[in-house]
This record gives sequence, C-alpha cells and structure tokens, in this order.
Amino acid sequence: MKVFYDRDADASRLRDKQIAVIGYGSQGFAQSNNLRESGCNVTVGLRTDSPSRAKAEQLACACARCRKLLPKPTL
Repeated sequence: MKVFYDRDADASRLRDKQIAVIGYGSQGFAQSNNLRESGCNVTVGLRTDSPSRAKAEQLACACARCRKLLPKPTL
C-alpha cells in the first residue's frame, strides 16, 4: 500500500482553479473549508432553500445553485 503525505502533493497547482463542492454535509463541509483555508477558490453548490446555505455563508464560503456551477469549475 502506498501512503501519501503532504510533501507528496503540490497544493499550489489547485490555487488557480475554480473548485466546486456539491453539497455541504459532513464531507462537503470538511472538504470545502479545507480547500478554502488552503487558499483555493471554492464555491459550494446548494439549493437556494438548503438549510446548509446559511452555515456555509457564515463561514465565508461562496454559494451558488448547482446548475450555475456546471460550466465554471475546473475541478
């Protein structure tokens, strides 16, 4: 089994990309905030009436409807 560490990845390659995370459940919350705190440009895809939207916006995550995200992200 190959184990990867932080030194094995070049996070700077993600910083100029537009990243979309669909949903803000336990995984979406963790992944979007981790990427955002690492300097990446992240938008969370949520329904306009999603109960998670206020939580995401409170933590300074950009939010958009999933349909609007589709043509924009590179990852």
